[in-house]
Amino acid sequence: MFYHINGFVSELEPNLAVLECGGVGFAVNITMNTAASIKVGEKAKLYISEAIGENNFDLYGFKTKSEKRCFEMLISVSGIGPKAGLSILSALSPEQISSAILSSNSPLYLI
Repeated sequence: MFYHINGFVSELEPNLAVLECGGVGFAVNITMNTAASIKVGEKAKLYISEAIGENNFDLYGFKTKSEKRCFEMLISVSGIGPKAGLSILSALSPEQISSAILSSNSPLYLI
């Protein structure tokens, strides 16, 4: 299991970063918030959540531990998969999600 990957960002797309670490380029699915906080050619540390299945081994990376924890809680909810979890965290911060859950005026009811 990966806890974090620390390396140079060799490629960056809206929902994907490639982290070069020890000569290996790790393709990591990321949120828009994480994408905004890293730059190609610079060093980055991403906290990793893995999704391993019969036909996949996907990595999901987050700039903060709280974003990673929030993602893992979101995908534990029935009907919310990793792609939906990334989309939610691209629109709302972990703090906004927590506030929304505690509030009766929750935008999460729309999901």
